[in-house]
Amino acid sequence: MKDVKFIFLCFTLTVIITQNKADKSEEKEIEFECANKFYRYYLDDEPAEYGVSAGLYAPDKKAYVGLSIWRKMALAAGRIQIDPPGILVPDTSRPSYFVNDSSQIWFLKRRSRHHYKWIPSGNGTLVPFAIEFGRKSSGMTSYIGRIVIKNTTVFVGLVLPDMNVMYYIDNNNNFKAISDGYEVLTCRTHKNETALPLPTIPSSSSGLNVDSPNGCINNWQPYNLNDAPITNGISAGEFDCGNVAYVGYSTQSGLNTPGRVQVIDPKGVYTIVKKKEILINDSSIRYLVDNPNYTYSWVKYDGSNSAPSNAVFVRSPVGQFSAAVARVSQNGHTKLGSFVSQRGYFPSNDGNTDEYYGNFEILVCDPWPKYKCLQQWKQLNSNNSNPSTDGFSLGSNSFIGRSTRKYVNGCNFVLGQIQSSSVNYADDLTGAAVFDNSNYAEYLVKNPSYTYKWTISSSGAKIKNALTLQKEGFSSFYIGMTNINNNVIIGKVLPGKGLFYLDPVCGKRQATDSYSVLTCTSPDASNGEDNEHNHANWFNCPAKNFFTDHFESKSKENCCSF
Repeated sequence: MKDVKFIFLCFTLTVIITQNKADKSEEKEIEFECANKFYRYYLDDEPAEYGVSAGLYAPDKKAYVGLSIWRKMALAAGRIQIDPPGILVPDTSRPSYFVNDSSQIWFLKRRSRHHYKWIPSGNGTLVPFAIEFGRKSSGMTSYIGRIVIKNTTVFVGLVLPDMNVMYYIDNNNNFKAISDGYEVLTCRTHKNETALPLPTIPSSSSGLNVDSPNGCINNWQPYNLNDAPITNGISAGEFDCGNVAYVGYSTQSGLNTPGRVQVIDPKGVYTIVKKKEILINDSSIRYLVDNPNYTYSWVKYDGSNSAPSNAVFVRSPVGQFSAAVARVSQNGHTKLGSFVSQRGYFPSNDGNTDEYYGNFEILVCDPWPKYKCLQQWKQLNSNNSNPSTDGFSLGSNSFIGRSTRKYVNGCNFVLGQIQSSSVNYADDLTGAAVFDNSNYAEYLVKNPSYTYKWTISSSGAKIKNALTLQKEGFSSFYIGMTNINNNVIIGKVLPGKGLFYLDPVCGKRQATDSYSVLTCTSPDASNGEDNEHNHANWFNCPAKNFFTDHFESKSKENCCSF
């Protein structure tokens, strides 16, 4: 019996010593602040998969930590719900302010190496490692807080230490301010991280660099004729065969006019002066600095309405004239211009008139990063694969597929859909139907952590976050979808062309300008930020244009040109 007691005592001491070592290790791992990231909530189940939980807002319904624009003046912390989707935020002007506009909601992403904890607080006491999410117009720091009602209902609100209160919505849907009984959300990590800037809600009286109502602070910096835009400028496309232009502007005659930054000799900014493109290299030239926490992209526009709300503008020094940055591309040459009052202005070759194009692109900015999706394809007929388990379903036992058979013969991947254990596509050379069930047939794996969307497109226009497939010639092609006789049909979208697919009725290759493109975004930054730093593969000079129309030339040399 004494031996048993001795063994039990030794075991107890061992557990205590081991536990103490674990505690010390844990303390060492969480001694730094977190670089917290928020992502836009598109009113689907994103926070449920990787958001930070705040507790329950109803039986068996979890709430998540989020932010929203508060009365168009500042950011406010609130309770994100999945059912119904939206965010509940405090507002003095109305009870139970529920927002379900996805452009105004962001959720806090849960990261595996971060340690989140709710710490009891009161009277505005500053809590170490509390998550700061912004400042009100008065300059007061804000933190994320919560209050739990009867251990069943949680409300998330904003804590203002300078005012010694937390604002939230109570159980009766009334706006309340309390000085104690709340908790503050903290975050610690093992790595010394750099804090990330949060979105800023600019006011109408802000200066030159604040111009997007969606929260982007566009940073225009002097261009001192060095190579700065190459490393942190925003690409505008090619301005001649192979040289990339960047977004900039120059001040002429009291107006700031968008133009392309040229980093090869002669260096400077080409802007519109007297209706033609002139190189300016005085002290007024600026270039737009890329912000890694923003997503800059070019969107197709026809000029029928005012500029998009998230367009990148260039203000005049007096603050009245405001032009959106626009571009057109002709024969591999990109021109930067202005879009003002439903009209686009671009330089002409002779300087006699301002050229206006009915279809061009406008530069827009969203204040949160988007990340690329890593693609995974599996062999269709291998023993350990089953498209119905992890494939991208199109309904009716149909999936997105591709074949690499033609790649063996010197060409690239072909895209089609999987039906009856084969990839169906149209041969580029003959246009005839091909049914591949060999080892070259693959299907696209659908990652449950990614957000997939079908985006309407036309004319082979590039779509932001489109899934890029193997390049053909100097450009990539994308996954497209159309509807034929109520059947979903998959094909490949060629830049500047459209969707090419196998017509299930005639069994021949067809083309259409009415389709959607599959886009994908990832919450994981390790996949790489989706920035557009190189458009060399999109704007093609005539000398290296590989998009020869198959229907005009059917020689074998052109089988790779699609």
